[in-house]
Amino acid sequence: MLVDLARPGSLAGLHEHLLRLTVDVEAAPTSVLRGIGARLRTIDLDAEQLPIRALVVLRLLAAGSCEAAWALLLDNATGVVEQSFGQSTSSGARRTARRLPLTTRIEPPRVFAWLPGLRDPRHDAPEAAYDITDRVTLRTRLEEVWWDRRGLVLAGTAFLRYIAAGPDDMVEIVCTHGDGQQHVVAGERRRRPDHVRGVGGDLTRLAWAGWTAKLARADFPAAGDWQLALRLCESGITRSAELGGSLGDAVALVAAARAGARARLCGGRLEAQIPRRVLHVIARSARER
Repeated sequence: MLVDLARPGSLAGLHEHLLRLTVDVEAAPTSVLRGIGARLRTIDLDAEQLPIRALVVLRLLAAGSCEAAWALLLDNATGVVEQSFGQSTSSGARRTARRLPLTTRIEPPRVFAWLPGLRDPRHDAPEAAYDITDRVTLRTRLEEVWWDRRGLVLAGTAFLRYIAAGPDDMVEIVCTHGDGQQHVVAGERRRRPDHVRGVGGDLTRLAWAGWTAKLARADFPAAGDWQLALRLCESGITRSAELGGSLGDAVALVAAARAGARARLCGGRLEAQIPRRVLHVIARSARER
């Protein structure tokens, strides 16, 4: 039955069945695991978008590392309870987390899931099974905009998946003109206690996920269109993504070569020539959202 589940679209269910198997079986059922692994070798596991812990288990099985896969399954099963046991305590917190948080080992430019079997001499487990570098993507959102007379302040959240945000992370706004010239504006981290979780994989990982950056006229020496991107470096891992668009229409920005000219930010691109009186209207509107 478990071997039959080793097919695209049912791999999450396969992992759940394997977790239950750890309750009833003390030693690794090697023959069953090898049969599952043989099926998994024909599947692109990375295309399934499985949770990291499940993905690594299936990668290990596909590589024939049954003992390492079983050790990880035992670890994955820790903290798993029936959903009916999820009554709240007097404080309002759940009695137990359903999954252990994921710990990562960062060796720039690579990121590994720090799970049982990784570089363990007792197991012949391939290092590549724990490599999650491609899953470490940038999540960013522009959430606030306000005008402080000397420039426009942008603020929002940005973080790399599976890596803890910190106060010393490098945050930059990369402004690229239509002719190719670039200007980089340094930003800084802000605390976001609203992103702290009581249970689950994130916990306090996003406590410093906030960011701010101030953009002034001097940051845009040439008139025209400027494309904005946010560049974030956490623990030596750097990712970039286009900034803007999430606030809708347009937000104001000083961005021109001559006095009196203004610009707007729309979909991550700056467009010049908004009159000064419109600047304050747009900025006020953006602040009130």
